[in-house]
Amino acid sequence: MKRTILSLLLVVAYGLVSYAQSLVPMHNSKGQFGYGEKGNKKFTIKPQWDEARPFNEYGIAIVRKGVKWGFIDRRGKAVGKSMGYSLITDHEGTDYWLVALGGKFTDKPIKHNAAFPPLAQGFRGSKNYNIKGAKWGLMAKDGRYIVEPKYNAISSGRDGMIVVRKGQFYGYVNNLGKEVVPVKQWLLSPFNNLGYAYTMPKAGKMEIVDKTGRVIISAKEKVGLFTTFKNSGIGTPEFLNADSLLSNKALWNDSIHIMPVVAMYFAGVANKYYGFTWNNTSIPYIHATKGKGKKARVVVYDLQGNQLIPDDANVTRVFAPSENVCFAQKDGKWGFYDLNTHQFTVLDQNRTYYPFHEGLSLSFNDKEDNNYYFVDRQGNKVSDTWDDMGRFNGEGYYSMEKNGKWGLIDSKGCELLPFVYEMTYKPIDGYMEVDQEKGKQGICDVKGNVIVPAKYNYVRNIGKGFFLVEDSTATYDKWGILNSKNEAVIPVKCDTLTAHIDNAGKLHVFKKDKGASCYTKVKISTSGNLSYEPTPYTWIGGLKNQSVEVGQFFTDKSDRFGYMIGDEEVFPAVTSNVVEADLLMDYLKENGFRKLNATEARVIAKRAHSLLFKFTRKDIKSTLDNDLWDF
Repeated sequence: MKRTILSLLLVVAYGLVSYAQSLVPMHNSKGQFGYGEKGNKKFTIKPQWDEARPFNEYGIAIVRKGVKWGFIDRRGKAVGKSMGYSLITDHEGTDYWLVALGGKFTDKPIKHNAAFPPLAQGFRGSKNYNIKGAKWGLMAKDGRYIVEPKYNAISSGRDGMIVVRKGQFYGYVNNLGKEVVPVKQWLLSPFNNLGYAYTMPKAGKMEIVDKTGRVIISAKEKVGLFTTFKNSGIGTPEFLNADSLLSNKALWNDSIHIMPVVAMYFAGVANKYYGFTWNNTSIPYIHATKGKGKKARVVVYDLQGNQLIPDDANVTRVFAPSENVCFAQKDGKWGFYDLNTHQFTVLDQNRTYYPFHEGLSLSFNDKEDNNYYFVDRQGNKVSDTWDDMGRFNGEGYYSMEKNGKWGLIDSKGCELLPFVYEMTYKPIDGYMEVDQEKGKQGICDVKGNVIVPAKYNYVRNIGKGFFLVEDSTATYDKWGILNSKNEAVIPVKCDTLTAHIDNAGKLHVFKKDKGASCYTKVKISTSGNLSYEPTPYTWIGGLKNQSVEVGQFFTDKSDRFGYMIGDEEVFPAVTSNVVEADLLMDYLKENGFRKLNATEARVIAKRAHSLLFKFTRKDIKSTLDNDLWDF
């Protein structure tokens, strides 16, 4: 019996969905829209709207009468607030609709009552739309409210979290619509990659919260500033350098530009700016500053809110902890602070010490920037001495100089690559470029093996064990690509050659013959055979100030820049301005290299550029076709 009832319910549900999908928008001779069955001129839902959109898979459709919008079900009945919305549109970052209940569009700038803007990167959301007096919310595609339309502003979704504003205060709701951080905050930061954000429940009082709303570090701790540790170098705290442009609140009405940081003026604190930043990091500690002036001290917390360097330790400066030890300043002296025992070991005050790796720390004389060697946890020297260190190091290896020659050592100070090279470069996928005498270049791996002998005029490590090489002699100047076995993937016979590795690790190669106007794509079969395909690109390469892991810039026949990853144009050729191309690349990096269409690319380039130079809305609009302008 139960099985029969269930079967009947499924049949009915399927029939209702099929019926809704068979209804299509239709209009009468007066231009009024209703709905009827596909292929039938008879109206099932009488015409009464100025615009009607198709039903979705849940049997919900969007309709408009005048300047107001609404939702209906397959019977023509209102869902939600009947024709009460001034806007219904897709919500960026979720699969919901962004709705504005009431309110009206205006050409005048909207004044926001909030004391300070949130620091949520790419707030966007309701700020895309100049609607005055609306209450904002989110609705699921089946007609359920996820977030009731009761907020003055609502952001785009980011990592499952959404910023909302009510009056002058902010809070967070999650993708399920639950208010996890109460809308009582003066200020919010974005959640970083470790899942933590800071809030300001009271002026000048800051807290750390996670995505469930749990308070990790309470305002009762009286922390003046939270920061994260840098991943690079010796792990210094990531402090904010406030830019006057970023303190302009008007930028928060910008529909495209992503604001990484903001400086704000605190009412009642004369002539004083407070800057906040909360960066992504792989170092799982929180750096906090308490007190002011000579009484200022550092406290370090773990991600559960426990004090690892407590208030009473009298530590005034600290670098990123490693292996439960950090290089710190206490009572005016530098030394190692043990986070387990809280023992402080005073060190040579003329030296700086890098993070520990396998029980050892690399140290150098910071007065003369030389005399490098390893020390143990007590600061005792335990290795040979080197003259200088390269700008890179990795897990388990360091590029060092000794007696004017460069080589590679491991984290114990043992030699991996002999000190015979004029220069060594940052490894990519375990392989590094090296320079030998007379300007010749080659490739070695980080274990010290020679992969490509140093006999070429130019070598570039493309990644994934592929190397672009140039061989110049008195009679020819040719290019090719070698693999990690020193085998020619592309014979060293090409006039011009360039290449990159895509996100999937696939090699993409382009060549240009002498006299040719455009590049040709070189396709490599699994058996190593080559075939060729023409492209519209007149140039392929990298911009001077851009360093990216995947893809390459290109120009079309109109000398406009674009960017491709593999076979896909991530942003099309829309600008001949190098600065705008740079800014587009910055946007792509911030957004995971999301593919842009031509309209998006033009708008983003102009909006971002307007922060550096004076561009007006009219200037931006002139770059688009009228039917594409929707901001």
